Amino acid sequence: MVLTQISVYGHDNSALLSGVEELAENGRGVVECDPGVAVEQLETWWRQGVRGVRINLVSVSRKIEESEMQSMLQAYVNKLAQMSMPDASKKWVIDLHFTLGDMCTLLPVLQRIEGADKVRWCLDHFAGLKFKNDGPDFGAGDDPYTVRGFKELVTLITDEKLPEVYVKLSAAYRIDPDYPSEHALTRLGAFGRELVEKAEDRVMWATDWPHTRFENVDSVPFVEACYEWCGTGQEGEWRREKLFRSNAEKLWDMA
Repeated sequence: MVLTQISVYGHDNSALLSGVEELAENGRGVVECDPGVAVEQLETWWRQGVRGVRINLVSVSRKIEESEMQSMLQAYVNKLAQMSMPDASKKWVIDLHFTLGDMCTLLPVLQRIEGADKVRWCLDHFAGLKFKNDGPDFGAGDDPYTVRGFKELVTLITDEKLPEVYVKLSAAYRIDPDYPSEHALTRLGAFGRELVEKAEDRVMWATDWPHTRFENVDSVPFVEACYEWCGTGQEGEWRREKLFRSNAEKLWDMA
């Protein structure tokens, strides 16, 4: 289980750390912190099971320019790179809760950040896809590449010249207010299926439990949809293994 800091707690990660401690070897954590955090604190967190730091721009409705994004992410990379890792295969994860439109900015930014490959990158909730009043006007039969930011997202998770970037398939009910209707799952499937087919090694299913600010969420239709997006036969089985288990194990140092 991977526990992610809830943004309303700010940089007080004590509840999350308590949960990771209780999970012991079965738990990992993603904290929120300032890039000025001491290296000694990072080392302590690592020993406690923390593997990532989260940057959330969506919950605070924050919009930043390209130069500010680059400066901010560079600061986190510089700090995380200061910690001596147990071996070369282990890396910190920078977990980003951005909007899909931000992918247009993130793509060129990652290409310029020094040492960006010293960490891994993870994008929350379909990289911030939204079907709401301020989201894309997208129908079930439309091309997902017509939605701003999706082409850049696919590039981020497929271009081998870039650092390792993963995306969580999660929180369908936050993406579409009509979830779990058939229409909602069909149009979400246009994105989910494309991500699984284009980058089966970089996608992960996630629960988004305990569904803060939402009640009576039925996760089963979404799980079943993710299962279906992987396809059939042996190829489908391999993709499901990666989506539901092995990709997350690699990213969060659980393998």
